[in-house]
Amino acid sequence: MQRRFFSKIIILAAVAAIGVAGFVIAQRTASERRKAAPGQAGPRPPAARTARTQRNSAAQAPIRPADPNRAPQAAVDEALYTNEEFFGTSASVAQPFATALGLLETLLTQYPKDPLLRLHAARLAERLGQFDRAAAEMSTYADLKKRAPDSLRRLAGFYNHRARFADEVRTLQELANSVTIPERGPIYKRAAAIVRSYNLKEFKPADFFAELVAADPSNIQPIRDYAQELQLAKKDRQALDVLAAFQPKFPSELAYFLKTRAQILEDIGDRRAAEQVYSSAFDPNWPRAVATDYYGLLRRMGRYRTVRRDLQSQIGAGATSLEAG
Repeated sequence: MQRRFFSKIIILAAVAAIGVAGFVIAQRTASERRKAAPGQAGPRPPAARTARTQRNSAAQAPIRPADPNRAPQAAVDEALYTNEEFFGTSASVAQPFATALGLLETLLTQYPKDPLLRLHAARLAERLGQFDRAAAEMSTYADLKKRAPDSLRRLAGFYNHRARFADEVRTLQELANSVTIPERGPIYKRAAAIVRSYNLKEFKPADFFAELVAADPSNIQPIRDYAQELQLAKKDRQALDVLAAFQPKFPSELAYFLKTRAQILEDIGDRRAAEQVYSSAFDPNWPRAVATDYYGLLRRMGRYRTVRRDLQSQIGAGATSLEAG
């Protein structure tokens, strides 16, 4: 009885083994069929493997050839940093300023046209109190970068940090002329703010915006900036002349020109001239914004009812055109 029981177990195990073997063979066969099916890549021939190797080599190759004027990054890192042991672990730390600048001197001799070396040298020289050296290195850096906008921004920032504000303004002027016209406005505003803040007599900020207006006469924003700068410089009459000259060229900006001119005149105490700005250009079909500004001015001056009655009288008399005044 016991022998029969073990015989049955052995038979069942053999059957199971045969089933597993058949399943594995079927899976391998299906896998090989899928690999051999159209559109599926089979085993790669040596030529395909060679092409892939070439592509990988090309991907690992430098994107652009090495610049002979640039110092190797490894050499720069070695000059600027050193390895120190901390609790059994090596860490990269900055070299002492004097040591790093001394090591950079060797690289500058070998690579005098590397702008980044000049930038590093300027930073280190400034930390060491060698301010003339730092300024010279920054100027050389900008020259090596062909006075590109980014280099001029760095140079202007350096002058600001060193409180050399006149040099900063000159650099900002150069920067403004190196960028597109729409980018100049903020640069000139920064330069004008520096001139006013530090009372730099050798500059006239209004001239910055006059140049910008001449460069882009079809743009209203430089005119706004120019007029504002003239007001800040207490040149109100000159601001009025600029606004009056450009007003006919921007009919869609009538509200701005009338309101600004009237506001300037009101601020300097010439209230009658402020009202005349509107009355001389009066149009009963003015847009609501312009009419609202005009009537607000009249109310501040106590003239609203008088002008309204005068206009009503003209209408009653059958006038074909109305004149405010």
